[in-house]
Amino acid sequence: MSRLQSTAAARRKREQLLYYLLPLGLLLVYMLFVYCRKMNDGSNNQLNYYQIHYLYTYDHGFVSRGLVGEIVSWFMDTVSIRDINTISVFMSLPMLVGAALCIGSALSRTKTRADSLTASDDDRMVHRFVLLTVVVLCILPVTFRAYVGDLKLDKLLWGLTLFAVLLTEHSVGIWFTIPLCFLATVINPVFLFCSMLLISIILLQKLFDSSFSKKNLAICLVSYVGMIALGLFSALSEKKLGFADGYEMVDYYYARFADNLTAEARQALVETCLFDYFLPVGEVFKKTYEIYFMDWTNGMLLLWNTLFTAVPIYAVLIWFWRKVIKNTEAPLQKIVYLLCAVSPVVTVPVIILSWESSKYFANNILVQVILILYFLLQGRQEVVAALHEAIDTAKRRRFFCVALIAELALCMQRQS
Repeated sequence: MSRLQSTAAARRKREQLLYYLLPLGLLLVYMLFVYCRKMNDGSNNQLNYYQIHYLYTYDHGFVSRGLVGEIVSWFMDTVSIRDINTISVFMSLPMLVGAALCIGSALSRTKTRADSLTASDDDRMVHRFVLLTVVVLCILPVTFRAYVGDLKLDKLLWGLTLFAVLLTEHSVGIWFTIPLCFLATVINPVFLFCSMLLISIILLQKLFDSSFSKKNLAICLVSYVGMIALGLFSALSEKKLGFADGYEMVDYYYARFADNLTAEARQALVETCLFDYFLPVGEVFKKTYEIYFMDWTNGMLLLWNTLFTAVPIYAVLIWFWRKVIKNTEAPLQKIVYLLCAVSPVVTVPVIILSWESSKYFANNILVQVILILYFLLQGRQEVVAALHEAIDTAKRRRFFCVALIAELALCMQRQS
């Protein structure tokens, strides 16, 4: 009997290890595929808005999005497009490892519950839902094209966030969420409007679960105040870089560029630097108005994404969280779920000012999905009950669900 038990235990360990290794293997293969494709693509050797971030340094003072470029400058005096593509792809590693660890943990925990002798139908349903969500995330090409193949620094922010989420499950490790949050804010202050929403809500949940223990209270306060302070410091320091205008700024950083820069590419970079670092807020709003409302193409695309993608998706999410709140008795827990429901509102200012509404929409969807998975893994019965109701409703309105998922995929395709 003991031999059978040891054999079964060994099999379970192998299965659990597979839950970690299989997603990591798939994600790494995709990363290598993206790397090979970028290395063989010689169609464009001009700097764009996201590539110039890899040339930024702190020589003229603190510049937001400049940490990665500052570190690169320690090892390379000049940087080519090929170097930037290589660095950007391999910067995906923290996100991929963090995603694989989160996926492995979720599948292992739900599978253990579903296979136990005391497993309920809810346990098996949660495992199937987690498995389906993971499969969709792993096989959806547009998701990883946006975060692995893309040049944005957002992938680093998500990698740090996923590691922070994992650390919240450890009594000592949770302290390391503070430097991770600070580091993400320094890398790109836009973190405050993206994946920061996820880790902030989870830290608040930990505070409520611990009955306001001094440790969790300190972690929450230091994290929240520190991130806001760093975000404000970044915004204020941008106006004191020591450059006369966008032309001087672009030409200074262009000196570190190993390839040639055309006049058209230079002018495009100057305009984005003027918008980011030199224009007053009033001029920023005016420029945004011109882009969205004077150009009918951009305006109609924004209107379409808002009416036929964002509004239906957010309506479904609000419906879900409303069901969760209705099933919850504890007042403090209701606050957490309410914050989950309204968290996308935080991104409205940057959506208006950044011209990248679809990027923040994709971030909001990822935050919402991970929050739902997080509470399911915690065994929150109110969330399980809401999921039951959502599944039953989806079965009755299959055409609506298929149409909504298809439009969501198309929107992510357009933004990636």
